[in-house]
Amino acid sequence: MLATKNPFANTPPLASVPAVEATVKGKQLLRGRTKARVESLPAELDAARLSFAQAEQTLGERMVDDLDATTATEAVRQVGDRVRVLESALAVARQRDDAAQASLKQAEQQVAIEAEVEVVARLKRVSLKADRLLNDLERLVVDELGPSLNEARGVLSKSAIRDGELNFLPKLPLVFKQLLLLSVHTLIQEGFVPVNMRAYEKLSECIPDSDFIRSRERPGPSPATPISGWQIGA
Repeated sequence: MLATKNPFANTPPLASVPAVEATVKGKQLLRGRTKARVESLPAELDAARLSFAQAEQTLGERMVDDLDATTATEAVRQVGDRVRVLESALAVARQRDDAAQASLKQAEQQVAIEAEVEVVARLKRVSLKADRLLNDLERLVVDELGPSLNEARGVLSKSAIRDGELNFLPKLPLVFKQLLLLSVHTLIQEGFVPVNMRAYEKLSECIPDSDFIRSRERPGPSPATPISGWQIGA
């Protein structure tokens, strides 16, 4: 009826969700560092630019006043160099932050994918158990329950037990169906019967015990009618 071959036998092992989540945590830490640097560098750059403007102002004033501008010139050069370094650093920091953000999103997406893979794999494993159970049930019905019921019908059809006391024979398949549906009603959303409306909780309960069969009255053949004397030939 149903093949129960393991569908994962020839597939490579999947990354575990905890392992991928650990990768996400690492990337979150990296993104936190790159983001913090991107947020702190503009303040440093603004301060450097302000210093550069002030240095240029000082240099201009000394040149206008015909004063020695050596120190002021050096200050402008140094502050200018710092501005250029900070501008370059901010550009690099933004690039790294963008890369860290993209990497984090990719890792988070991978976590979601692995979670999806895990739940489907778990469902597949449980379904394999159901396959084996259904296969065993089919074999039980075909090899044992069905033949046993047919055998009982064959023997009891020749019995003198009243038909009303043999109603468990046609009832058994109906009870089997009801209990089968009841056992899976939470999955298929049908077949539920309230407890107080169930005739039987188990299939075996609808089959009478041996003592019942032994004790049933079996009417014998009708007694022979006596022949009147005048009908007896001399």
